Amino acid sequence: MLALLRPHRRRLLAAAVVTLAASGLALVQPAVLQSLVDTAGTHAPPLTLVGVLALAVVAESLCRGAAVYHVMSASESVTLDLRATLAQHALRLPLRRLETTRRGDLVTRLTADTSLVRQVLAAGMIEVASSAVLVVGSLVMMSLIDPRLTVLTGVLIALAIVMITPFARRLRGATGRYQASLGVLGAEFDSALSSIRLVRSYAAEDGRTARIATDARRSWGLGLQVARLSAAVEPVIGIATQGALLAVLLVGGIRVGNGELTLGALVAFLVYLFMVILPTAQLLGALTRIQAGVAALARVDELMQEPTEPQGGLPCAGPGGVVPALELVRASFEYEPGRGLYDVDLVVPSGQHTAIVGPSGSGKSTLLSLLQRLYEPTDGELRVFGDPAALLDARSLRRRIDYVEQNAPALATSLRDNLLLADPGLDDATMLRALARVGLAGAAERGLELTIGDGGIALSGGERQRLAWARLLLSSSDVVLLDEPTSNVDTATESVFDALVQDLLAQRTVVTVSHRLVAVRSAHQIVVVDEGRIVGQGTHSELLDDCPTYRDLVAHDAARLSAAADPARR
Repeated sequence: MLALLRPHRRRLLAAAVVTLAASGLALVQPAVLQSLVDTAGTHAPPLTLVGVLALAVVAESLCRGAAVYHVMSASESVTLDLRATLAQHALRLPLRRLETTRRGDLVTRLTADTSLVRQVLAAGMIEVASSAVLVVGSLVMMSLIDPRLTVLTGVLIALAIVMITPFARRLRGATGRYQASLGVLGAEFDSALSSIRLVRSYAAEDGRTARIATDARRSWGLGLQVARLSAAVEPVIGIATQGALLAVLLVGGIRVGNGELTLGALVAFLVYLFMVILPTAQLLGALTRIQAGVAALARVDELMQEPTEPQGGLPCAGPGGVVPALELVRASFEYEPGRGLYDVDLVVPSGQHTAIVGPSGSGKSTLLSLLQRLYEPTDGELRVFGDPAALLDARSLRRRIDYVEQNAPALATSLRDNLLLADPGLDDATMLRALARVGLAGAAERGLELTIGDGGIALSGGERQRLAWARLLLSSSDVVLLDEPTSNVDTATESVFDALVQDLLAQRTVVTVSHRLVAVRSAHQIVVVDEGRIVGQGTHSELLDDCPTYRDLVAHDAARLSAAADPARR
């Protein structure tokens, strides 16, 4: 937190100065009022003192307004920095961490939790600092007027603080649980919205609503617990403040009647008492809000403490000579024991087409994730253009390797934003030509600002895949990884993609995962994966002779194509 406050120290210093000035001006006013009251019985109040009092009131108000502005603007700026830092950190967490985390919880930490942190900053810097200065100053002035009454007031305030402290501690824990429950609620709602077509197709709205309602009731229960703890603080504050006021009026009135205290002194003491009571009430209330903010800050800090992907390293040099584009050496990766890739040795020659085939769930997509360093091998190593990937900057490496995923995810914003991922400097004409090349001229006619929506819902599955192809055309990568790139398009569009691959091979290295074996028979190298291991490598003809798994895949593919071509067998 201190690191986030440091860039805004000038504004915070200005807020501290005007806050101290406002408190000083407030402490002057009762002393002036005492002189006015004590002299009122003998002659008219001096106009000079009246003017000083009026000037102090106006100046104090202006200073407090300036303090509020400086502190609120600083807290907004700190919250902005915190959200930017948190977003950057979250997006750089290991991919497996993000894949196993519910998105709604991360969104809640970025939005609701940081808003509570802002509340800590505002409440802490305005109410706590200002109230503390005013309370201490008032107690000093009160002790100069009447030490006995001051001790009585201090005892009542100290008693209130002692009584509130246990509630404040419990409030922090309760608020933390409440914020966590909001994360679960947000995640459940996000899951339902992101899968709304699936939910609707199975008429499962009621079931999803029931689960969301269950999470909402849990949040409601925890919220009531927070409310009860907060409410328990209010009577203590009220009893302490009212008790202090009544005690001063009673004891002070007696002392005035006995001549031990002037009326002006009692009036001044009462004003100082209000300066103690009101800020103390604000201070105690702020402490309860701060506990809620501290719980939210703990959730933010918990995420910030998680390790990100390795940052920094050497720039990825790119292709050169006859060095393989990619190479896995005795590489393994596990999702869980018995599920993953094991002892993978793979060389992807530069400028050639490597195809990866195998049964469903055999580890083909995981292999592509290792090749782009989206996953780090648990054993062995990845080499990129001859260099160990562990020594290279991950972002530099990935800029040289394009990866088209099977489900072709898209940003929820516009066509333009999705295409600019390839190169932020692209002009509209270049992007429109790429869209036309892959058969998306119709979408392009609706404009590059066409909103795609969450999960690319405004586009069909085939259109999303073609959008990914257009991004390939616009990028300057050296290696292209394609995971079932034609799974959602028709036969006519497949021919468009096949031509695109041939164009890519003229300049880049291509690695394709495909269930259409007919489309990869001409690959320079075919890699067969089964149950997390490479069981065969070679050309189509070599694998037909040497790899039983590949022969089975070819036979199954031939039967599928035959069934598709024979109307009587459909």
